[in-house]
Amino acid sequence: MKIGVVFDVDGVLLDSYRGIEEFYEVYLPRIAGVNHALSSYLVYMEYLGEAIGLLRDQWWFDAVPGLTEELYDALITKYWEVRISNTTLEPGVPEVLERMRGKGYLLFSVSYRDEIYGLKRYRLEAAGLKNLFDEVVVVGEDGVSNRCEGIKYLQAKHSLDRVVYVDDKPLNLYRISIAAGDSIVLVHYRFKHLVEFPWKNPGRLFKEVHSLYELESLLDRMFSREEAELNT
Repeated sequence: MKIGVVFDVDGVLLDSYRGIEEFYEVYLPRIAGVNHALSSYLVYMEYLGEAIGLLRDQWWFDAVPGLTEELYDALITKYWEVRISNTTLEPGVPEVLERMRGKGYLLFSVSYRDEIYGLKRYRLEAAGLKNLFDEVVVVGEDGVSNRCEGIKYLQAKHSLDRVVYVDDKPLNLYRISIAAGDSIVLVHYRFKHLVEFPWKNPGRLFKEVHSLYELESLLDRMFSREEAELNT
């Protein structure tokens, strides 16, 4: 049985959120003249935007007074410089991924593009993770318009019998559940964000883990059971 495990990147493999407060509280006021009260509000907006899948170019122009295209370019460049410089690997990366490959799981990444073209792949490579994946798909850059399309593309191309998708954002999991039903095993990676929203898990649409170690154990139990049932 060919099993593909598909990972989101930020909040699952990389903790890239550590520099967000630094950018908004230090660099945004310095570059754009934003006062402290607004910068604190924008931190909250940042996490709300992350939770619902908005890029900075979709809300900064409404939220930052006097923002021009030129100023946006300067801000987004500094924003990613700060996030990248503060990025760390999540616990279990890369050793759990290497073990999973050794067990025969095919590993993939499907995640949404960053504001700068090619940056998502660069960040995976800079973190030493790119070569651990059988294929990387960046939504908005690789001919797919959403995560579900990317997952279905991988499922067809690699003839996968089962697919697992892992994401820290429940809304992404809900959207895939609506589009794909129960054909994809959905796993919520419980990353601890600075700002948390009271997402629910109605009908137990997805499984939940708190680490990649838990994910590895969950998948081993789940698929060893399925293999045993197939062989009886």
